[in-house]
Amino acid sequence: MPQTQARLGATRPARAAPGNLQPPPRRPLPRRRARRARRLANNVELVPTPTYASFLNRIESHFGAIDEFVCKNSDYLDWKSHALAIAEHIRHRNTPEQRAQRRIDAAKRRQRRAARQTLKLAA
Repeated sequence: MPQTQARLGATRPARAAPGNLQPPPRRPLPRRRARRARRLANNVELVPTPTYASFLNRIESHFGAIDEFVCKNSDYLDWKSHALAIAEHIRHRNTPEQRAQRRIDAAKRRQRRAARQTLKLAA
């Protein structure tokens, strides 16, 4: 969190997204006030997200791909082979060819989004 705060600077709060909207367990009032004071002093804002909104978290897309391509329909003999498969998937995703393909795909998505926006503005 300190790295994020350093990058954002003192003007914008760092936002931490807890997993879902379930309220935290009730703590004694002085402890709650102390936590809130710490959050305010460190410029951290809690942003609750709905229970099934993990797609809003940027890193969830990476975990979803690992789950889809490595974990589902697999039968690894032990955890070491499972870890090796995850490492191999990450190496594959980080090859220059894959990165170039992801950049091309992102550029196409931006163009489609811009075209839709111009159509909406023209209408």
